[in-house]
Amino acid sequence: MRRVMKHLLAAFGLLLLVYASTALADAPPAPAYRPIRQLIHRAFPASAGAPAGVWAITQDREGYLWLGGPTGLFKFDGVTFDGSLSPLLPHPQIMSLLATPDGALWVGDRSGYITRIAGGKAQVFPRPDGVGTVISLARTTDGTLWAVRTNGLYRFTGSSWERFPKTEPEPREYIQQGFVAPDQSIWLLREKSALRKEPGAAAFELRTLADYRAAQLGRAGGVWRPEDQLTDEIIDDEGAMWCGANAGVVRIIWPGSGPATGPPVVETYSEKDGLTGASALAVFKDREGTIWVATPKGIDQFRWGRFEPVDLPQDTYKPAIATDGQDHLWVASQGGLTEFGPIAKAWPQAGKQINAVARAPDGNVLMTSDRGLLRIDGHDIKVEPLPSAIMDMPRQVRALSQARDGSVWLAFRQAFRLAGGTGVPLGTDAGLPGKEKNLRAIATRADHGLWLGYDDNTVATIEDDGTRATVYTGAAGIAVGQVIALWPRHDGVWITGDHGVQFFTPGKPVRSLRFADDHVVRLGTGIVEQADGDLWVNASDGLYRVAADDMKRWWADPHYLVPVQHFDERDGWPGLRDAVPAPSLIPGAGHRLWVASDTGVAGLDPARLTQNPRPPVATVLAVNGRTLGPDEALAAGTTRLEFRYTAPVLSIPERARFRYRLTRQDETSRDVGNVREATYTNLSPGSYTFEVLAANEDGVWSTIPARVSFRIAPYFYQTTWFALLCAAIVIALLYALYAWRLRILGTVLLARVMERERIARELHDTVLQGLHGVLLYVRVAANAMKEGAARDHLKRALRVAEQTMAEGRQRVVDLRTTPRPSISLVVRLRAALNECLADTNIEGVVTVDGEEKPIRAEAEDDLNAIVLELIRNVRKHAHANAVCVNIRFGEHHLDIEVSDDGVGVAPGATDKPLSFGLQGVRERTARWSGHFTIGQGEPRGTSAYVTMPAVAIYASAAGRRWRFGLPRKTE
Repeated sequence: MRRVMKHLLAAFGLLLLVYASTALADAPPAPAYRPIRQLIHRAFPASAGAPAGVWAITQDREGYLWLGGPTGLFKFDGVTFDGSLSPLLPHPQIMSLLATPDGALWVGDRSGYITRIAGGKAQVFPRPDGVGTVISLARTTDGTLWAVRTNGLYRFTGSSWERFPKTEPEPREYIQQGFVAPDQSIWLLREKSALRKEPGAAAFELRTLADYRAAQLGRAGGVWRPEDQLTDEIIDDEGAMWCGANAGVVRIIWPGSGPATGPPVVETYSEKDGLTGASALAVFKDREGTIWVATPKGIDQFRWGRFEPVDLPQDTYKPAIATDGQDHLWVASQGGLTEFGPIAKAWPQAGKQINAVARAPDGNVLMTSDRGLLRIDGHDIKVEPLPSAIMDMPRQVRALSQARDGSVWLAFRQAFRLAGGTGVPLGTDAGLPGKEKNLRAIATRADHGLWLGYDDNTVATIEDDGTRATVYTGAAGIAVGQVIALWPRHDGVWITGDHGVQFFTPGKPVRSLRFADDHVVRLGTGIVEQADGDLWVNASDGLYRVAADDMKRWWADPHYLVPVQHFDERDGWPGLRDAVPAPSLIPGAGHRLWVASDTGVAGLDPARLTQNPRPPVATVLAVNGRTLGPDEALAAGTTRLEFRYTAPVLSIPERARFRYRLTRQDETSRDVGNVREATYTNLSPGSYTFEVLAANEDGVWSTIPARVSFRIAPYFYQTTWFALLCAAIVIALLYALYAWRLRILGTVLLARVMERERIARELHDTVLQGLHGVLLYVRVAANAMKEGAARDHLKRALRVAEQTMAEGRQRVVDLRTTPRPSISLVVRLRAALNECLADTNIEGVVTVDGEEKPIRAEAEDDLNAIVLELIRNVRKHAHANAVCVNIRFGEHHLDIEVSDDGVGVAPGATDKPLSFGLQGVRERTARWSGHFTIGQGEPRGTSAYVTMPAVAIYASAAGRRWRFGLPRKTE
């Protein structure tokens, strides 16, 4: 009887299950959630440097991820796993981690030790005898630290860890895990029961396993867990629960927001799906909502992208996309057609080999398949025949569009117009390009007619009825290669293709849109301008967005390089798209966009795009391979420094950017992109500060730079005291040289004085005494003679002799005393000229150019002697009627010209060895660094030129002679 009842109950249960399944099938769909395969997964395998077998993960206040396990402790910035602090720990097998707001890191290990790490130093707290493994560390909002060990709960008193409370509710059981709930109550999980400590309570209360699970989930229910569970649970931003298991990482979703009493949706991401290892040993959610999973072979990252992938059939390849009047997404491919509304719906009746889909003006969906031209209104399909050429190869239809007159246009190598059940090809006979140029894009114009895009920089316009075609080529400025995508505006059309983006208006110059930061659009397959002014371009390397404000600037200035926001695979962009079918980018309801790749479709809602607002905290890791202390001195001779720095940008570390500056070397910061090293060479001794700023993946920059200050010690010969000592030595040497020169000059001066005195004595005792005797005889002879010409000549000779005698005496006086003051060069030369020509018929004149300047007495004597010698030569040899002495007082030179109208100078006459007069003129001129020339005059006669530097002979420039390297005349 019992067996019969058992069979009846089993049958009844089966009927209930079938009924429930039918009811669930007919019930409204559960609230939407994103499956785990829609998350962006990234693997960090142990073979690439990630730690293996991690058991604990946490995140510190600066954003760095810390990972601990049997291989030690590791710090992760998104790029590098740094295990340099592992030697500080008393035991290598780390079981739990906790980062506190004060910047400290607490580490619990399998042996029961708890270690606090701060500032690169570790403090190990003694473990009580018999203490168990530290399976969890937590902190409540009041600042209290708690440690869950296998034998109970411990509280940190500030100096040690104490058991709390002294007793626990019976029965005593092994503790498996624990956590702090949002209400700050502490929960402990045991094998068959749970414990809860309310905030401020001094003891635990006994609770059920269901209570513990409900507290974890944040709502009633949620008891189910995988039997092979290995890790604690975490809750993601969508309310789903994650935990590690032997089979991989498990995600558990109870749809809806009410009690989690029904069966959950369970997803497992295993090694065959791309997980680095077979099992998940630790699961952690960071502050940005990213899920981190540790496996025996590495670390895995799961995060939400900006795009929402569409769950397509597995055989979908090169899908064509369109939306209908209800904003349902239609995805067609060679395998068939699927409608994505509240639920996904396949349309097998649409046939296969669908390559082109478009939205009709009435909101219906148009497409071509192996059945013909299809019109779908969401309920029924209407089929229209296609020309046989198209029916044979429906996959060759690249694009289609419906004109305002109801005709349908197809891009099938060339244009086909379908109207009234017939299809007409339109080529050269309609004024359009022929078959040599493939038609690749069709779009309805904003006013009337259609835009057609062809190969080879060719765009055409045509009316709805196929008339009045106009073709525009590269001669009009179009330069995108194959025109793959079009987006009409009321004043023209956006075009993109092989390379670049342009806006074309017939009859106006083509405007090219150029991106800043050297971004270049390659293989643009879709373009959309939204109502708010944002422009979107889908290309081979991602989706580009130009903000409306930047577009306004570009419309005002076509040379403006527009900044762009670039989305790629790291944002969830579905990937590369071939040129067929086009377009790959279409608008949806509101601001939503749909993007198609060769293997997938994804949606993007620009209104829901958010930035990561947290600026990263930059850190200087090392200088020349080691960590520097505050203001540390580097060894003398250090000229090359290598800085390593980083910042915790975990979600997309490739987009982190850095700016750095070294004082005394850089005036402004250098923006180096994602480079995390800096090198400086040829550094001199002194104090320096290296500063670095970082930006996260969304360009949010840190406000306070990381700094490291240091100084490079100098060699002794690079110190200030050594420079001062060298300066003192140089000054002493210069002074010694000066004193030695003074001594030499004193000796030379003394020799010159003695020589001058000797010459003065010889002149007085010989020449002057003899000349004095001659004067006595001449005077006696002149007095003895009667009046007449002879007596007059004797008297004149007597005057000359007396004048010569006076000059000789003056020379003797000058040799023994200081020079007499200058009188006037012009006056002396005029007197000398008149005296020398007094008994001749030669007319003499002295002319002056410029304002007369005082001449040094010695120079005046030499100039007077020079001019007298030249005048005597005129008197003796020139047979001249007139002689002119021109004196020109220049700012830099004194020039004297003595010219006559005589017979001139014979060739070679001035170079005779016995020409002592001219030799004396040259010597006197050279004495003052001057220059003397003599030659044939113009048109006849002789001209002699004397040029002397003003700095040498002007009395006012005497003090400046040393500056010009001229010797000071010594008396």
